Amino acid sequence: MSEQPVQEARLSGIIKFFDPTEYSAVQIPMYGVIHIMTLLVMVVLVLLVLWKRDRVKRLADNRRLVVNFIAVYLGIELFYWVLLWVYNVEPIHERFPLHLCGSLSILVPILILNKGYNLLRFFSYWTISAGFISFANPGFVF
Repeated sequence: MSEQPVQEARLSGIIKFFDPTEYSAVQIPMYGVIHIMTLLVMVVLVLLVLWKRDRVKRLADNRRLVVNFIAVYLGIELFYWVLLWVYNVEPIHERFPLHLCGSLSILVPILILNKGYNLLRFFSYWTISAGFISFANPGFVF
């Protein structure tokens, strides 16, 4: 038996795994199990941060940790954009960096790296609002 079909099937599975259009028709129903679980996890995380705010402040003061975290985050973001271009995801304008969520996901880490805290405070209101709206109204397709 030839090894070629097995390798092609394995490669096809890997490519399918990274294809962002593969599961693009999945929708989260409003007040469904996934929606409620997401909201509960978000509330627990917010309460945990408030409860351990002194520890969170110490972590945020560790500049090296913050820079390394942002570098990894921006690397993942770059990988995501490469996948979108490779797989020709449509409509690309909704995933383009000038879209609100896309631009904030790039702008906020850059402001943190450059210590632009006044602008960061301004844009964080948009970021937090957009995040809460997307979790509260899951009528979107991802």
